[in-house]
Amino acid sequence: MADLTPELAAQVVAACTENAEEAAGALGRALDGDFVLKAGEPTPFASVSAEALAGGGLVFAFKFGAEQMLAVLPASGGLIPDWTKAPDPTGQSKLNTLGQELSMLLVPDTLMADSFDGKWVDDLAAAAGRSEPATDATAAPIELARGEALTQMTLVWPVANADAAFGDAAAPEAAPAEAPAPAAPALEAAAPVDEPPAEELGPRSRVLRWNGPPPRDLRDLPPNALSALRVTVPVSVNLAGKKIPLSEVVELGPGSIITFDKACDAPLELTVGNRPVASGEAVKVGERFGIRVQKMILPDEHFRPMLPPRARA
Repeated sequence: MADLTPELAAQVVAACTENAEEAAGALGRALDGDFVLKAGEPTPFASVSAEALAGGGLVFAFKFGAEQMLAVLPASGGLIPDWTKAPDPTGQSKLNTLGQELSMLLVPDTLMADSFDGKWVDDLAAAAGRSEPATDATAAPIELARGEALTQMTLVWPVANADAAFGDAAAPEAAPAEAPAPAAPALEAAAPVDEPPAEELGPRSRVLRWNGPPPRDLRDLPPNALSALRVTVPVSVNLAGKKIPLSEVVELGPGSIITFDKACDAPLELTVGNRPVASGEAVKVGERFGIRVQKMILPDEHFRPMLPPRARA
């Protein structure tokens, strides 16, 4: 993997130029519109004008192992829709997808990002400062146009702490709870409460229930669920399939052609752990194969009886 150094500037410009049309398409799908993209001449980050980082806008944090980069897109040009300031889950998914595509299209093929978050920030200059750019950091301007609206996105590398650009303040420590007042001594023993026999209660459910409010974000999930999200699972795309006699299999060789009962433009199936989760169409992302999800496949429903078993006669 190449290092994010100033010497990488020429390769970044070449990647932006070669993938300009696809990067413009990614921006159009996420931010709604027809974009045109053109790479500019890289300069030292210290010489970037204040206008390029004025006001609020979108920041994308790319991590390539230990190497980190920022992509800064100001809202002053009128190319960023208002929903990006407080996106719903669907909107945040669009921003993350845009970040993933840009992390593949705006850098050389020798770099593969393993993190590509995208969020709105109110002060781009402060966000860039929080990311701790290196003293010799490079800034690569990318001109964007949509109709008559113009703006400039800036790639900044290397930075030491890309996540700090988002300015997510740590949650304040909870104040120590006051010790509860000692309970008054009981004057007399509480009367025993009659409880129905165990057989009348029916079997206890062994299903664990989450007693907190419904989670609205991944950070709201219980710790055991968060740890499960770090498990890596195999993801594959199923192109087509059918059964053929074993006699035909043993006759296969170089040049053999197998036909399938599936149209060339039929949706592909995305599977996770051998279970279908979505379907979509094949796309080309730079020099790599990808799939654009068009429809989610819901899992089979499982029902649990709610009524206790009938009493035996």
